[in-house]
Amino acid sequence: MDFFQKIMGLSLPLKIVISSIVFAIAGPGFLYVITEYATYFYIVSLGVRPPFEGMSYLSASVALLGFILSTFAAIIFIITRFLINFIGGQIVVLVKELSSIADKGITEYRANGGFLLKNISFSNAVDSIQNLKLVQVLLLEAFFIVLIYTALKLVEINDTANYTLVFIFYITIAVFTIWSKLFSWIVAAIVVCCFYFYSFSFFVFDSDHYKAFLKIVGYGGNIPIEIEYLSGGQRESLNLILRTSTSLLGETKESGEHIEIPISNIKKITYKTLPEDSGRKDVRHP
Repeated sequence: MDFFQKIMGLSLPLKIVISSIVFAIAGPGFLYVITEYATYFYIVSLGVRPPFEGMSYLSASVALLGFILSTFAAIIFIITRFLINFIGGQIVVLVKELSSIADKGITEYRANGGFLLKNISFSNAVDSIQNLKLVQVLLLEAFFIVLIYTALKLVEINDTANYTLVFIFYITIAVFTIWSKLFSWIVAAIVVCCFYFYSFSFFVFDSDHYKAFLKIVGYGGNIPIEIEYLSGGQRESLNLILRTSTSLLGETKESGEHIEIPISNIKKITYKTLPEDSGRKDVRHP
């Protein structure tokens, strides 16, 4: 229990505030808005009129995606929080050990008659650094990152500079958490939100991924369907691009034209399985 209290140690009000921010950004409302605009993006990329009437599949789909992504985000949060504390602690131990070894060397040097480095103590320097305020540490971080990045740019190691910059950033972040538990919580929360936003946006704004998603939920993605009209019982086979709450957006198999059919004109929709499936048919009524 003490271990987990140490890892997650922060006052309850601050935990609540940070958690609220995370869930506000990564909550169902955010997912719903992103998914809706991703649908418009997908439809426009096909050259079809966006369905502003509403998409009935969003609520259930967003709930499922929200649960999956929230689970992954929680795992990422815990891992990030642990690594920040672990790496930061290991670096501090390493720096103190190295400073102690350096001080022993200086002491032996002085004992053997050395006259230089009389007022230098690496251990005292480390203690002084640990007593710096967080703002001072952040300014130092910015200075060293700019310095190292500029040096690598001057020697024209572009890719190495980018990778090194990221490495330096994460290492310094890990060290800075020693000065502030709040800072480490904020970093972990930012990592969660970035992971959540990037992964979800990457998925839904990629036409191929979103097409596969629509196939899974049965609301589009060019799945083959057969519709029966109310008037005259006429049947027509289509590839369903998207089903909304008021209409079907489909593609005719003969001409490849995009057509929009009001749900009110349809008696029955037969969802046919794709060729790689078993040949079973699923009949649904609008």
